[in-house]
Amino acid sequence: LILKMRYKKRLKMFNNQLLDAINMLSSCLKGGLSLLQGFEVLVEEMPAPISEEFSLVVKENKMGIPLEESLVRLNKKMNMEELGLVINALLVARETGGELTKVFSRLIITIRDNRKLKESIQTLTLQGRLQGAIMSFLPIVFVAWVLSVNKHHFDIMMSSDIGRMLLIGAVVLQIVGMLLIKKFSTIKI
Repeated sequence: LILKMRYKKRLKMFNNQLLDAINMLSSCLKGGLSLLQGFEVLVEEMPAPISEEFSLVVKENKMGIPLEESLVRLNKKMNMEELGLVINALLVARETGGELTKVFSRLIITIRDNRKLKESIQTLTLQGRLQGAIMSFLPIVFVAWVLSVNKHHFDIMMSSDIGRMLLIGAVVLQIVGMLLIKKFSTIKI
């Protein structure tokens, strides 16, 4: 659990640094450096975790592994949509001979637009998620309050078969309602 939390935090930090890294690579290419030299500048100038990941790419390249293969490994390791977009665009541009500075500028615009869209979806679905949380805990709070006032309030429900079936039905319907609210308030892009 702790490792998963740290991994997610690392991915989030990496994702937050990605646009700055693309800008830096674009500036390096405009300055006349090669892509590999741009990666070396990125490793020196950027903080961790993005510098650590790209330093592995540079080290693998120095050991004889092709740059394309190192980038594919990085993509598999990080498993992020935006990084995959960057690496795929890089690989295609290197194969077809496209101008990487133009590719990077388009990628920056695409990634920014994608992030804005995701943030607006999070904002728009916030009400549904809050309703789901409130409706999920409201019956539990109600039962706790009733039991604190009168411990024997539900005894009549527990003593008959119909009462037990109604309680089981209420719990099942509550769980179904929670799952439906979660499903309706989740939008995948």
